[in-house]
Amino acid sequence: MRTARAQNERVSDLYDSIWGRGSHPELSAETAKLKTIFLDRNIPIRGKTVLDCGSGSGMSAVAFAALGASEVVGVDYSMEAVHLARSTAGRFGFRNINFQRHNLLEPLEMERQFDIVYAFAVLHHTGDTRKAFGNVALRCAPGGVLSVSLYLKTWLTAPWKAACLSYQRSPLWLRRIFNRAAAEFIRLHDRLLLSKKSVIIDHPIEQQVEEWFGMPIRSHYRYEEVDRWFREEGFSPELVLPRIARFKSTSNFVMNGIKS
Repeated sequence: MRTARAQNERVSDLYDSIWGRGSHPELSAETAKLKTIFLDRNIPIRGKTVLDCGSGSGMSAVAFAALGASEVVGVDYSMEAVHLARSTAGRFGFRNINFQRHNLLEPLEMERQFDIVYAFAVLHHTGDTRKAFGNVALRCAPGGVLSVSLYLKTWLTAPWKAACLSYQRSPLWLRRIFNRAAAEFIRLHDRLLLSKKSVIIDHPIEQQVEEWFGMPIRSHYRYEEVDRWFREEGFSPELVLPRIARFKSTSNFVMNGIKS
């Protein structure tokens, strides 16, 4: 657990840097994402209480509120993210959103449960994904929905992790050059191959590259493994999106579960 905590601090440091720049996706992209994950599957948001785990810039919480959620509580381990999220909610004028700092490896201090528990692209950065999954699952009310997005494990996962380690050991000036070059390659790829831009992720491409390669903790999972976690916690799972990004080897998948 001590190792997981140390890794968690490194993740927090990276996101302190990212969120400290005030970067966030557009509200339209976030509402489109939530419509795909929930509304298109006849899972209502209006009037529901929401726990947003790994709330980041706060834009997902704002999107939930914009779609009619009665209350949204966002938690994130990065204090810079919490500050930015509060500013984001204030900018949009929502008063039914609250943000707080929390480590998902610890049980949430609140005893209450929520209609929707949302953990998008966060649990795989904690150092103990299964433990964090169990902690957030406890906060889902009976009949409620737990929505989780995790990195997909493919045959490219091992070489991908090796590339990430090499990137993280490189000097800052070299990483910056790489970020710009990789971003230009992705833009060219999108133009030439007419790749459909993900409706899920709308961060600047340079920031996406930094997160892809610079993240100190990256755990990857197969669909059937996470399906089993849902069932062990008393949920009926459904694979909502088998992939959400340009490249399957760097993509997340999304799975929802209804709590019995």
